[in-house]
Amino acid sequence: MLSVLGIVDNPRQSLFTYGLNGDFDSYFDLNFVPAFEPVFTDPELEQQAQSICGNNKLCIFDIAATGDVNIGSSTMESVEVQAMLREQFVQSKCGFLYS
Repeated sequence: MLSVLGIVDNPRQSLFTYGLNGDFDSYFDLNFVPAFEPVFTDPELEQQAQSICGNNKLCIFDIAATGDVNIGSSTMESVEVQAMLREQFVQSKCGFLYS
């Protein structure tokens, strides 16, 4: 169970501002439970995610959460670029990234 001690339940105490798409009450939901694990309701989408992502949990989660394989593909690209950059920094002994 998540703690609700830090929840702001008064619109005047909120740091957020809302445009034309809603107000404080549109987003305030004490019953909201965030997703921590990927949940697929479409077996075909899950199979596509496995094909695109392999074992990458970030990619799989993004596809499950959004239902969009393009989001997962972008996540995989970002992961690959980050890994390449990390390897380059480690090889150059830059000292900014630790392996």
